[in-house]
Amino acid sequence: MTLMRIAKYSFAGSLTLALAACGGGGGGGGSSTSTAPAAASLSMSIGVQGLDLSWTPVSGVTSYRLYQDATGSSGFTRIGGDIAAASGSYRLPVSSHLLDWPNARFRIDACNGDSCTASQPISVVSGMLASITYVKASNTQDGSRFGGSAALSGDGRTLVVGSPQVKDEAEGLYIGDRSVAGSGADNHGAVYVYQMGSNGLWSQVLYLKAPHIRDADGNPEGGFGARFGTGVAVNSDGSVIAVGAAGEGSGAVGVNGDQTDSTLIDSGAVYVYSRDTGGNWSEPTYLKSSNSRDNQLFGAAISLSKDGNRLVVGAPGEDSPAKGVNGNGALTGSTDSGAAYLFEKSGGAWAQKAYLKASNSRANARFGDSVALAGDGQTVAVGSPGENSSARGINGNQNAAGLDDSGAVYVFAYDNGAALWTQQSYIKASNTPLATDVIDGPEFGTAVSLSDNGALLAVGAPYVDSDNATLSSNDNTRNLGAVYLFKRAAAWVQTAMLKTVNTGMFANVGSSVALSGDGTLLAIGAPGDATLSRGINGSTASAGGINENGGVYMFAIDGNGAGTQRSYVKASNTMTSSAGLWLDIRSRFGDVVALSTDGKRLAVGAPGEYGMAKGVHNGADVAGSDVSRPEAGAVYLY
Repeated sequence: MTLMRIAKYSFAGSLTLALAACGGGGGGGGSSTSTAPAAASLSMSIGVQGLDLSWTPVSGVTSYRLYQDATGSSGFTRIGGDIAAASGSYRLPVSSHLLDWPNARFRIDACNGDSCTASQPISVVSGMLASITYVKASNTQDGSRFGGSAALSGDGRTLVVGSPQVKDEAEGLYIGDRSVAGSGADNHGAVYVYQMGSNGLWSQVLYLKAPHIRDADGNPEGGFGARFGTGVAVNSDGSVIAVGAAGEGSGAVGVNGDQTDSTLIDSGAVYVYSRDTGGNWSEPTYLKSSNSRDNQLFGAAISLSKDGNRLVVGAPGEDSPAKGVNGNGALTGSTDSGAAYLFEKSGGAWAQKAYLKASNSRANARFGDSVALAGDGQTVAVGSPGENSSARGINGNQNAAGLDDSGAVYVFAYDNGAALWTQQSYIKASNTPLATDVIDGPEFGTAVSLSDNGALLAVGAPYVDSDNATLSSNDNTRNLGAVYLFKRAAAWVQTAMLKTVNTGMFANVGSSVALSGDGTLLAIGAPGDATLSRGINGSTASAGGINENGGVYMFAIDGNGAGTQRSYVKASNTMTSSAGLWLDIRSRFGDVVALSTDGKRLAVGAPGEYGMAKGVHNGADVAGSDVSRPEAGAVYLY
C-alpha cells in the first residue's frame, strides 16, 4: 500500500483500554490444547504516515494478530500476518479520507499457537483531525485565494498549489518558501510547491512567480494582474509542473515569444517547469496560443500526461467560430465560444500540435472551461458548460436549440498511426433539462476527469436542480448538483448518475472531480455544502449550517462504472459559527480536488478559507486559529 503522509502527532493522553481475557479466533501452528494467554492492553496514537498501535507485553505468547472492523458492524477481519511475540507495536498505514474514523474498531489478539485471546476493540476517532495536514501559504494574505487550483503528482509525493490573486511583486523561481508580506497590485498570483520527505513530512520546496509581472510602463501584466496559478498541473513523479496564468497579457504567440509585449489583455499564458536528474529546476518554457487575442483566458484549465510530455490547455474566452480540429483560428466573432490546445514535447522542445474546437461551436459555450488529459496522453476531454443544445446522451443532435448552460463534453482521441487528433464523441447528460424544466442550466462539463487509460470519464454538473438519484430530472433542490460517469468500450455509454446522501440546496456537487488512475475511486467536490461537521464521516445534516463551508464525497467505482459513496470528507477546522465576524465564512472546501494515481492521497482546496496561519501544519487541530484573513485560502491533505 502506498502511504499518504499523516502528521507526526502524539496525543497527550493516548487512548488505552485495559482489556479482559476472552476466547478468540485465529489458529494454526500449535497444539489445540495450548493455553490461551492473557489479553493485551491496546493503545493508539497518530504517527507519521499511519496509526501507531501498541500494547503491553503478554507472557506465554507465540505471536500477535491484528484485526479491524472497518465499519463497526461489518465484522473483524485480519490485517497482515503474524506479529512477532517480541513486538509491542505495529504501524498501520492509513489513507485518512478512506477510513471510517467514527465507526472503525481495532483489536489485537494474543496467541499461543492456535489459542488466542482477543482484546476489547478500541476506537481511533480521537486521532481523526490530527491525521489531516493543513497547508497554508508561506505569505498568507487576504484575498489571495490560495488553493484556487491544486494538483498532486501521480506518486502522491508532490503537491502544487495555485494562489492566483496573491499580492507579491517578486518575479521568477525561488527555492524553498518566500515568507515576505505581499505588496503591490492584486492578482499577480503565485504557485507553491510542496514535497513529502523520506520522513513522511511535507515541506515547501519552491515558490513560483511569473518571470514578468509588469509591462514596459510598469503596469500589472494584462492590466489587472496575470493571475499566475489560475490552473496548475504536475506529472507522475513531480518532475514537470505547468502553471496557467489566464490574466497574462502579452501579444506573443506560440512558444517562448516576447513576454514583455503587454498588448493583449487577458490573453493568457502557460509556463512549464522541468526538473533535471540532478534535482535542478529550469526556467520555464513560455506557451501562448497560436491565435492569441484579448480575453482568451488561455491557461484557465490545464492537464498533463503522466510522463509530462503532453499538455492540454483550455481557453474558454477564445472567439473563433471555427469547428473541429485545426480549423481557422484567425476568424473572430464568436465570443467566448472557447478552444483547447494540445502541446507536445519532443527532442526537448515544446510545440503546439492541435487546435481543438467544439463540433457545434457557438458563442458563450465556454469550451475549454475544464480539460482532462488521460495519463497515457491518448485521450482528451473538454468541458463546455455554456453549451446549449437540448440533446441527451451520446452523439445526439448538436444543433437542437435548448437551455442555456445545459453543457456538454467533447472527447478527442489520438490516432498514433496518423499522428492526428480527432473528435470521438459529443457527450450530454442523459437527463438534459428543457428550458421549461428548471431555473438554471446544470452546466454539465464544469469539471471533467479521465482514468489513466482514458476509458472512464467523470463529468460534474454542479447546477443540477434534481434531488432524484435516478436518471430522471425534477426541480426540487436548486443547484444541488450531480456527477455523471461514462465508460468507453466499443463506444461511450453513460453508466451512472451520482447523487450524494446530503441533498441540501446550493451544494454544487460536481464543482470538481478527480478519478484515481485505475478509475476505482472518485473524489467529488461540493463547495456549497453547509454542514458543520469536521473530518471524515461526520453528520450530513445541513440545518443551521454555514453556506459554502464545503465538503468532498469519495465514491468507489466498480467494473461496470457504477458508484457507491464510501466516505464524506470535511476540513479539520470547519467553521461552526460566524458570530462576531464581519462577513459570513465561505471556505468553499471542495472547490478543487486532486488524487494520487492510487487514490490513497487526497488534496482539497478551500480558496475562501479565512485562517491567518502560515506554512504546513502537520496534523495540528487548527479549530481555534484566528480567522481574520478573508479568502486567504487553504489546502488539506488526507
